[in-house]
Amino acid sequence: MDKYKRIFIICLLGFLLINLVSCKELKYQWGRDTYDLFGDGTYQIDRVPNIGSSEQIYALYDCSTLEDIEMDIYRYTHIEPYVYVVGASGYTILNYQTGELIQKMKLEDLPKNEQQVFAEETDFKTLRDV
Repeated sequence: MDKYKRIFIICLLGFLLINLVSCKELKYQWGRDTYDLFGDGTYQIDRVPNIGSSEQIYALYDCSTLEDIEMDIYRYTHIEPYVYVVGASGYTILNYQTGELIQKMKLEDLPKNEQQVFAEETDFKTLRDV
């Protein structure tokens, strides 16, 4: 019996240690409509209703200012510390650690190294076909 008790305690301590190490501090938590969040949760992709339609669309949202950055996301990828978004407003690059934001309607208006990320599109998640 003592052997099983010791194994149980070791497993319990291991489980607690793994959970404590893997937890990260979030300033803004996951919500019911959150699809993805970045960094401390300040920037999130949320599901929102599409007015006049039964489908949902996805918006890149700044929780600290309560503003939409991109209201209709088609595709996105996350390459730490950046989020690359293709949406109705064109191309968006967000550095979620500094809050730096670049938005351009045309791909060729972006810096060359950023154009490559969009051109390759290998790791982009499609949220909505257009």
